[in-house]
Parts: sequence; structure tokens; C-alpha cells
Amino acid sequence: MKTTNKQSKGRVSLGIAILLVLTVGCASPKAARDLDLGTVTSSTRVQLEQGEIYTVKVKENITTGYRWQLVLDNDNMEVIKDDYITPITDSVIVGAGGERVFQLRAVKTGSCKATFTHGRSWEPKPDSGKIVNFKIK
Repeated sequence: MKTTNKQSKGRVSLGIAILLVLTVGCASPKAARDLDLGTVTSSTRVQLEQGEIYTVKVKENITTGYRWQLVLDNDNMEVIKDDYITPITDSVIVGAGGERVFQLRAVKTGSCKATFTHGRSWEPKPDSGKIVNFKIK
């Protein structure tokens, strides 16, 4: 069966339209935003919309026993991910550091204080840490 040029163009257009609908349909309206914890200062404030996801990344080396911990002061935000990512290399590097990744979701309107502390579980808790103040609309 021979297809005409017009039929081929119609099929290509239909295929592109379906692809666009699927792509847009799968895209989240609340895209994740990132923050490197190393850039946090005492005046760091972040505005989010309800449902928005926020990712906080920080360098960490778990082989030393030190680990980043996160405490939220209320339930306006929730932790949906707390992972340690090892560096990708061709060979294993003993003692190499990696990255701690926290993902937070803005659940309710209001504010939330996220306190990040760095320490060892068997030592006294550090007096201060890095604080990020979130405002959720």
C-alpha cells in the first residue's frame, strides 16, 4: 500500500502532538528548586508555593563519622528524601567524600524553620547550625 506525502505529514504531525501532550502531562507544575547549603547565611529566606519541592545539597564525608542532620520546627514542610550520594568514579576511592541531598515539600501555608547541623552521633550536639527560613504561600 502506497502512502501519500499528505498522509505521512499527517502521521508525523499526530505523533508530535501526542508526544507534546504526554510530555506536558508528565511535567510537574511544582518543579524542584536547589540550594547549596554552603551558600546559606543568617539571612537566607526562601519563598515557596504549597506543593513545591525544594532540594538542599551539601558536601559530606561519612567515613569521618560526621553527618548532616535536619530538624524542621513544624509540619508545614516534610522531608521526602534524605540520601547520601557517593562520587561517581572508575574506581573506589577510600575515604572520598560525597554529597548529602535533602528534598523537602511545602505541605501547608505558613512558615517553617529548617535547621541543618553537622556532627557525630556519639558527640554532644553542636550549638548552632545552618538555618533556612521558609515562607509557604
